[in-house]
Amino acid sequence: MIESLGFWTGLLAIVVLVSFVAERVRMPSPLLLVLIGVALSLVPNAPSVSLHPELVLQIVLPLLIYTSAVAIPWREFRANLRPILFLSIGLVIFTTFTVGWLAQFMVPEMAFATALVLGAVISPTDDVAAAAVVRKLPIPHRILHILEGESLLNDATALTLFPFALMGVISGSLSAWQVPTLLTATIIGGTAYGLLIGWISLKIRQKLRDTSLEITVSLITPFAAYLLPEHFGVTGIPAVAAAGLLVSAQSASRIPAATRLQVHALWRLVSFWLNGLLFLLLGLQLKGLLDALAGDALVDAIQLGLMFSLLVILLRFAWMFSVPYVTRLLLPAWYVHEPVPPRRQLFLLGYTGMRGAISMAAALAIPLTLPSGEAFPQRELIVFITYCVILVTLVGQGLLLPVLIKPLGIRADWIHERESEGRMILNARAELVRAGIAHLDALQRSGMPATLIEPLRQARYHYLKQLGHHLGGHADERLERVAVQDLEIHHEVLAAERQALLKMRHEGRISDSVLMQAERDLDLQEARLQEHALPFGEPEKGEGMP
Repeated sequence: MIESLGFWTGLLAIVVLVSFVAERVRMPSPLLLVLIGVALSLVPNAPSVSLHPELVLQIVLPLLIYTSAVAIPWREFRANLRPILFLSIGLVIFTTFTVGWLAQFMVPEMAFATALVLGAVISPTDDVAAAAVVRKLPIPHRILHILEGESLLNDATALTLFPFALMGVISGSLSAWQVPTLLTATIIGGTAYGLLIGWISLKIRQKLRDTSLEITVSLITPFAAYLLPEHFGVTGIPAVAAAGLLVSAQSASRIPAATRLQVHALWRLVSFWLNGLLFLLLGLQLKGLLDALAGDALVDAIQLGLMFSLLVILLRFAWMFSVPYVTRLLLPAWYVHEPVPPRRQLFLLGYTGMRGAISMAAALAIPLTLPSGEAFPQRELIVFITYCVILVTLVGQGLLLPVLIKPLGIRADWIHERESEGRMILNARAELVRAGIAHLDALQRSGMPATLIEPLRQARYHYLKQLGHHLGGHADERLERVAVQDLEIHHEVLAAERQALLKMRHEGRISDSVLMQAERDLDLQEARLQEHALPFGEPEKGEGMP
């Protein structure tokens, strides 16, 4: 137990250090964590570290799917549902069966059912990998929402195909007509069950008055959605995603503000821990994989790994540059007001098909032996190919992605969108303030004392004037510069107030309990500045969720 505690503490320490360095060198931390893991696994006499598939599939996966689901803006998800479904269902099925078919030619001794296992394992993109790499780059929000929505749902498609392919290997036959039937039933049934769990969770949280109890219910929700479908032998991912999306859509009206603030911080911490450990453990798998293959077998496996990596990349590009045109040709009524996206956006969507720890966990979940006692055919090869595909798509493509942004012209789209959204945020805040002032006027007309109303009204008039200053700017200043200067002034004022507070405590004029209460007020003001005062900054570094 002590050794295990020391092991996990060491891994978390590495995650913190590497994430700190990645921030300084402006590199996505998942890429650096994987590379550090690979380097550590190659140290002479280093112990082999295994990534337990049950731990990932039964504990980590529900948490990560839920955190991703509740972080996706519901209206944007619904607006982009059509391309998300084409990618998360259509592309996964297309990739799975194409890989399965071509694998028989690339590896002649591999049966179709075994090849289909490989296809199901390497077909889904990884929500954690894609979001962690893409979110820090200047990419338009619509592309980001499509990528997150795709990788949120495509695990359900792949992990539904995966057990069918396994059964085909075990039984020696594969009933193709059952696959679409069970896939449809799994998605529809899982979505309905997940919506029910999400609704029950919100109802329970509405009845509770204790923030700790509400947070506990929030933590239980993804497992409540995940475990029952898994008990009946189908994947629980659609249920977890549906529960999270419902909570996201209803959180503003159903969940108290104090709870949202605390759950926001908790889920960010959980997400940081799990993401960091997954990517580090992913890199540490290399030693065990190399030990399983040697000599000519290793050389052949590396060649096949690179070939399948290129294959899944080309299949995704083929899909992106054909399906949007074919669907509009066959179903023109569906796309009357939706032209084909610019080619630079199609290229970006095609390029960002990154695989991650979910594919690795699925590969490691392949049984070692068949019921007959024979070894599962080509298991070590499938696991190694999966690892190669992850490295090529995550590290290889991820490292080159920032270089492609400028020639694609994507950054210009992002800058325009950022400015537009920043003004929208400020206009929305101004409208909220006007609504508050109107209500104060109504309260005063109803007989509320002016001595209570006037300070609140003046504070809101002052804030409204400040927002107008941000929106208007000066003749020689951009909107962003005005907002930055305003933020710096607020931080300086808060710093001066903190110094005065500490001076009072040092002089013995206040107790520590008074210090803590006053300090919390200052902390809340500073947190509000960091979260809301500057809507024109760089891409968000983390997402919170209810």
